[in-house]
Amino acid sequence: MAAIGVPERIAASYRAGAHAPQNPLGTVRFEDYLRRSRWFPGQRHRDVVGSTLMTSNMPQRNAELRAADTDRIQVAQLLTDAAAQGRLGMGEYEDRLAKVYAAQTYDELDRLSSDLPGASMRPRGSRGCRPAPATVLLAIMSGFERRGRWNVPERLTTFALCGGGVIDLRYADFTCPDVEIKSYSIMGGQTILVPPEVNLEVQGHGVMGVFDHHAAGRGMPGAPHVKVRGFSLWGSVGIKRKRRRQYE
Repeated sequence: MAAIGVPERIAASYRAGAHAPQNPLGTVRFEDYLRRSRWFPGQRHRDVVGSTLMTSNMPQRNAELRAADTDRIQVAQLLTDAAAQGRLGMGEYEDRLAKVYAAQTYDELDRLSSDLPGASMRPRGSRGCRPAPATVLLAIMSGFERRGRWNVPERLTTFALCGGGVIDLRYADFTCPDVEIKSYSIMGGQTILVPPEVNLEVQGHGVMGVFDHHAAGRGMPGAPHVKVRGFSLWGSVGIKRKRRRQYE
């Protein structure tokens, strides 16, 4: 006897009443049930519940769900990319950035980034953005700089001994909502530049030196929170809020 295909065997068993699979459609003919099932290639598989057919490609996430901090960070990075490429002027960039940090839902974030390259590829959820690894910057009778586009880690330590350094956060990509910077200057000097929207907390101390607290304070709601700690001995740690110029 020639081999009988899987659908034919099941249909034959169904007609004979032996080992008949459950028919969720009740009175619908078994041939019609098979036609709607996974046994027929080329047919779109659908799940059957009662009399309602539900497609398997329903939206996976409701646009009105609340967005996470990491989602806002991802969109902020898209905005920075667009500004660096000249797609956004600095005024529009900062205006959108403020709205991104204040956004509460995925729908709001999508409206602010839908016209930017890469927006459709942006993953949603906290796993889509990981903090950059902890970093140590040293200036021993030398110097260091972090300017332009760079990834701000969750923890950054800077040390200047008879040297100096500059940390510019204005054009950097934050990789987490909370950043801790530990700065130590001994007979040296450091400067930390912070954009207006960042929330800044300063807990450093100067010993026969200067540790600037004047820039500390609130920025925009939802913007990254930066905490600066450390000390200066016969040296200085200057912290300034400074607006962005056209992308450098």
